[in-house]
Amino acid sequence: MSVANLKPDYNFKYFLILLQAVIKGEAAPKPQEDVDWNVIYEISLAHSLASMLYYAIEQMADEDKPRGDFMPYLRQMYQEQLVTDINLTVETERILSLLSSKGIRCLPFKGINTKADYPVPHLRSMTDVDILCDMDKRLEIEKIFLSNGYVKENVGEKDTSYRKEEILHYEMHNMLVDESSPAYDYFEKIWERVEFDDDPLVCRMTLEDTYIFMLEHLANHLQCGGAGLRMYLDVYLFMKNHKESLNRAYVGKILDEIKLSDFEKATLKICRNLFSGEEEIDFTSPAAEFLLNSSTFGRTRVAFVTDALKNKGASSARNGISKILSKLFPPLKWMRLRFIAVDKVPVLYPVFVVVHWIDRLFISKNVSTANIDGYFVSDTSAQAVELLGVLESLGLKERI
Repeated sequence: MSVANLKPDYNFKYFLILLQAVIKGEAAPKPQEDVDWNVIYEISLAHSLASMLYYAIEQMADEDKPRGDFMPYLRQMYQEQLVTDINLTVETERILSLLSSKGIRCLPFKGINTKADYPVPHLRSMTDVDILCDMDKRLEIEKIFLSNGYVKENVGEKDTSYRKEEILHYEMHNMLVDESSPAYDYFEKIWERVEFDDDPLVCRMTLEDTYIFMLEHLANHLQCGGAGLRMYLDVYLFMKNHKESLNRAYVGKILDEIKLSDFEKATLKICRNLFSGEEEIDFTSPAAEFLLNSSTFGRTRVAFVTDALKNKGASSARNGISKILSKLFPPLKWMRLRFIAVDKVPVLYPVFVVVHWIDRLFISKNVSTANIDGYFVSDTSAQAVELLGVLESLGLKERI
């Protein structure tokens, strides 16, 4: 079963009611007789909220609890998430200490901090830890991870990831947002605004920057393929815990500058409707269906359509060819991050494009053409027009 094929119905509504119960610290009301717990289970998996579902079920009256075959798996996932949270929390303290001891300043962000706003921290699923560090220290950072038993897993334009065993996974970022974002200049200066506790090299964002980045990150995901319930839940719980402490004048000013004011209004409205329990859930709107179908981080095929929306006026053929060429010839910036030789001697780029494809085709063997037909879409296609309407309803008109 895939949530991409589901229509919002009572099962989706009751899943949201279960989340509301956890947030309020209450037992969920008895479901209707026609509830399909298997569908609810699949929704929880798709949106990385399985631990929340298990926790909600455990608070229910025994006669209301499901008896489905999925329950042992759900319990196991809950226990594994608890173990993952403990291990990542302890290991992160160690990693931050190691980096700091080598003079590397660190800014942990996203899930490792967001989980503190949840009723129980480990209910916020976390598969990795994101840390912003200085770009010019990336080789020193790599040495630290490799010497501590980690394997370099992936190199992106914004981050490099390291993994040890199954549950210790770190994404070391050299920037917070893409250069194409209206928020790029603002977050490029993040180091000027960070706050410190005991360690002068390990810092945190201000509450205002945490919230602004949360909205920027959500908007970016929606623009690049979609975002599911968990990111909206992050926003709701942050505001529930910190709304009164935020400098609203400052937040409003920055959101105006980075074109997210309308998006914030729409996001808070959606959050209130889905999670507060103070109003009837609007679970059949196009926006609700889009969020349900997006899973945690969106879908690849939607990403192709959003790319077409950004390239207004380009034909489907032009968009497809452009995307294929961008895959064949990765950006120089990314190649410099992946290959030290290209970083030191950029003119070697053509040679290492060949090396890159030899690795992908014959060593890593991670080349797929499964989605290539999705490359060929224009901004005037029916699916693009429909998606544009949904994104506008989500408050992203200024960003499209």
